[in-house]
Amino acid sequence: MEIVAEPNTILKVKKTILFVHDIKTIHQKIIMFGKQKTTELHKVCDPKFVNYIKSVNPNSQDFWRCLSCNTHPRAIQFLEENFHKIDWEMLSANRGAVHLLEKYPNKINWFWISLNPNAIHLVKEHLSKDQLEGVQNKNNAKVSWKQLSRNPNALELLKENTDKIDWNSLSGNTNPKVLEMLDITKITDTGLCLSSNPSATKILKENPKYINWEFFAKNPHDDAAHMLMDAIEYELKRDMETSDDDGFIPCNFKVTTKSTYLPYTMSENTNPIVLKQLFDSKYPINPEFTILSANPAPIVSDYLSNNIDKIHLPSFLTNPLLFGM
Repeated sequence: MEIVAEPNTILKVKKTILFVHDIKTIHQKIIMFGKQKTTELHKVCDPKFVNYIKSVNPNSQDFWRCLSCNTHPRAIQFLEENFHKIDWEMLSANRGAVHLLEKYPNKINWFWISLNPNAIHLVKEHLSKDQLEGVQNKNNAKVSWKQLSRNPNALELLKENTDKIDWNSLSGNTNPKVLEMLDITKITDTGLCLSSNPSATKILKENPKYINWEFFAKNPHDDAAHMLMDAIEYELKRDMETSDDDGFIPCNFKVTTKSTYLPYTMSENTNPIVLKQLFDSKYPINPEFTILSANPAPIVSDYLSNNIDKIHLPSFLTNPLLFGM
């Protein structure tokens, strides 16, 4: 026997199915929204820093602005769960958040993305749309060639647009191939970016007159680290300023342990050779925690956990070490 449902019955069933589907969808959205509202940073950070993070205020603009710089995968996931709090200006420079930048191109800040080594394809697409001289707007539509000159993955673009290169910034570009196109005669601040560039260490060893020791102090290359330690050790032993005597390396800025900038630049250095000296309580130069708190070198993690009261929160929020190694 064939059962035939009346049209009104079929319509009621369809409406019921759609209603149930809508209820499920709404329920899922409520769950997701609930997760977004209840997510707390201390639940996903390194256990060493849980108590510290519990004590901070997550509702400030600076909190989310700094956290949007953090490249750790758990930081990116945390930001996605708190999507409405993302600072897109800072996220545009975040090499770990390219999938979000691809998904929401209208939110990109083109000045900051110009520095992002993993987003060159987005920059190229932007330039190809006849926006080379882009119009300024709230998202800063103009690509920055100064930032691109520092970007290690922008070599192809830079070679195609040599007239737009910022040569001072290029001297700090860590891509070894960039040095082949570097014109030192066009660099006005020769010792600054070049001195901190690990790829330029060989050039600096061969041309020590270009060394600015205060910027050289953040060069993470092993040879640079040994040269820095030797220079400081020389001063400590001789108790005198740099000299060409005894084979000491001449330089255009004299290295001195009384330097205002040396604690800052050494604290930025990721090389353990430099950091171990800096962490030695007997060493005459003390770490600068506003800079050290952002240093991603693994050796820094334990040192910060043992000096919790000295951590600089805005800097630390940018540090992948906050979420573990």
